Amino acid sequence: MKEIVKTKVSCPKCKSKDLLLYEIGTWTSEFKVNGGKFDRGEGFHEPGSVDRLEAKCSNCLHHWKVRAASQIDDAIAPRPSRSTRDGENG
Repeated sequence: MKEIVKTKVSCPKCKSKDLLLYEIGTWTSEFKVNGGKFDRGEGFHEPGSVDRLEAKCSNCLHHWKVRAASQIDDAIAPRPSRSTRDGENG
């Protein structure tokens, strides 16, 4: 299921919002070896922890560590409240 969300991250150099975001972290991959051979396509991959979020600007190619976020969920802009979307005041 696609979920399109807005980001609160922009390039600190040119202010573009066209970016690549990278979650950098650790994970585990397990491969069963029989007789000294294994199938690279049959590995088991266990998610791990995210250490940091990095970004690369698609406009000016600047690359940086996103300091205000440590994982992709931290880079999502807050959604407007229902009253703001509906034009209500208070």
